Amino acid sequence: MSTFLSPLCDTLDTLIALADPKVIQRGEDYHRGGVVRILRRSPDGRFAAEVSASADSSYRVFVKTDGGSILDYGCDCPYDANPVCKHLVAVFRAIQCGEFDETPYTEDWRTAQSDNFIIFTTALDALEHCNNTEAKAALDIISRCCLEAETPSERKIILERCLRICADSVFVKKPGLSVSLLRACAVLVSEKNIHRFYEALDGLKSGGQELTLLRQELSARVYG
Repeated sequence: MSTFLSPLCDTLDTLIALADPKVIQRGEDYHRGGVVRILRRSPDGRFAAEVSASADSSYRVFVKTDGGSILDYGCDCPYDANPVCKHLVAVFRAIQCGEFDETPYTEDWRTAQSDNFIIFTTALDALEHCNNTEAKAALDIISRCCLEAETPSERKIILERCLRICADSVFVKKPGLSVSLLRACAVLVSEKNIHRFYEALDGLKSGGQELTLLRQELSARVYG
């Protein structure tokens, strides 16, 4: 294993603190129990892991970094009450302890995702850098991908990525774009995770009547 000394450790502590205390405890138990079976870092700063608590329970985790900051992260487990699950906590702790190989993990969970997810990821990445005309096209693609997401894990990861990117500095300066993105992914919201969506709405500096209408529409759809 490699020695891992980096400001990234502090960033990981901040992310772990977002989790429910019981989830943190369970994740740390997983780490101490050696449940993180595979953890590899690629030269470009991506981590890929496999967390297996039992023979019939195995989940994939990814963490994308630029050295000292977390650019993206996710787990394909069905837990969606909070952006950080016990598997992520276990992997974060393992990264902090330097418990990873430097060989790229060729079975990165992204390669196993559907064409729909790959299209979504491409459109979301493009949305950060495109003009107004291109943004509309990208949002149309994202909206379609949200509608066509079939598995619980894919729906969860797509929603989390949309919510996180709305808090990005680029999007904070473009509230109209953030509202449009939230409207596109609103179909993925359920009673279980609606509080995450409300947090994203509350984080927008402006949006006015459109934000109010989106909140009302979502409440009506989820709660009836």
